[in-house]
Amino acid sequence: MYRPIILWLAAFPCHASISGIAAGDAGNVYFSDWLKNKIWRIDVNGTVALVSEKHTHHLLVDRAGNLYGEHANSDGSVVSLWRRPVQGVAQDVIPPARRADRPTFQGGPFLIDIDDSVVTLKGCQIWRISGSKSTRLAGEDCGEREWSDAELRFSHIHGTLAWGPDHTIYFTDAKTVRRITPDGSAFTVQSTRIKLFSNPLPEEFKFNRALGLAVTSAGVVYVADSGRGVARIQPDGSLEWIYRSSPAWSPYGLAAAGGFVYVVEDRPDYLQPLNSMIGNPRVRRIAPDGTAVTLSTIRNEPLRIVTGIGVVVGLILMAWLTRGSRRAHLR
Repeated sequence: MYRPIILWLAAFPCHASISGIAAGDAGNVYFSDWLKNKIWRIDVNGTVALVSEKHTHHLLVDRAGNLYGEHANSDGSVVSLWRRPVQGVAQDVIPPARRADRPTFQGGPFLIDIDDSVVTLKGCQIWRISGSKSTRLAGEDCGEREWSDAELRFSHIHGTLAWGPDHTIYFTDAKTVRRITPDGSAFTVQSTRIKLFSNPLPEEFKFNRALGLAVTSAGVVYVADSGRGVARIQPDGSLEWIYRSSPAWSPYGLAAAGGFVYVVEDRPDYLQPLNSMIGNPRVRRIAPDGTAVTLSTIRNEPLRIVTGIGVVVGLILMAWLTRGSRRAHLR
């Protein structure tokens, strides 16, 4: 009965749905609504307010409380990096540039260092951008393969970087998690030396699509795996799942602050065609024991919700009628 519905949904082009989230020491949580090009803030009282209107997948809050994010135009060909002070408006840190011109900042995952330099990915390498100067920190150049290879392209745009203890960098290429020391050496979370973008070793945890990454000051790593949930990796390398996603939601972005983990969830791929009607995304707070509460869900206007429900009901009815007519024909 439901097979025609699944086929109908699969016929729609699916976006690389990545909503970002960031949490600051002041208790504010920021998350992006990539579908509507909006960025929202949840304050300590739980109030949700619109912060900015930008197409952003990755967000970051620095120690001073400044909010950072990347912005891409409608087709993703031009990207920039902006900063929004606690009090003020967003301004470009890295001005708009065409991806085709191969700028160091490609609009993907990034970090902000204590000297305000930008750490990002390009050409299977991790780079530091300080003013007009770019310095390679780790990895080996793969040239144009980062755009021609589907897996590399995805990991460069939607992989994740996170600061760890002792100025280490943690990185996920969507398949597994790697740790990069200040001298540029890459290791598995089990401390085996490895190349940055090499295929997972047998000892490594393999994820469906590890898109969110957060690391505490104690070296505890949290990973949001699309379609599965949130995993916690202890410093000794052991892994446990602390949160399982529901069929209607999939985790994409992570932030850790104040002893809690914050996860932003989007609709899974098979529900993406209905996003514009039923609303997206939602934010949940996960306690150390795995208890999760919903802080916010961005819903659409009632008319769109009703329309979306009507479409789903209509599809089910159409599938039922089609099935009934086929049975009658077989008789």
